[in-house]
Amino acid sequence: MATRDHPKNHEELAGVLVESNRAWASKAPVLILTFAHTQFEKDGRPNRYALYDLGQAVANLSLQATHLGLTAHQMAGFDVEAARQRFAVPQVGSPPA
Repeated sequence: MATRDHPKNHEELAGVLVESNRAWASKAPVLILTFAHTQFEKDGRPNRYALYDLGQAVANLSLQATHLGLTAHQMAGFDVEAARQRFAVPQVGSPPA
């Protein structure tokens, strides 16, 4: 998560967005990048519920924001590899560092 109260973090996260999203995201007070563990750490088996769980979490975050009179805008327009490198997200199946 990055807020405009921490400009460096906000700029880092906005920097992985595609250009059209970067334009409006610079005005957003909070940016959040979400992840899912698609494999269990203990044994490497696939976590077949990971994306469902992540979707439910983001849906509930959006509903709560609306309840509080805020606007939440979900987007998929970002550079996955740039985000992975910038925020040290391991490749699927990679052992933790």
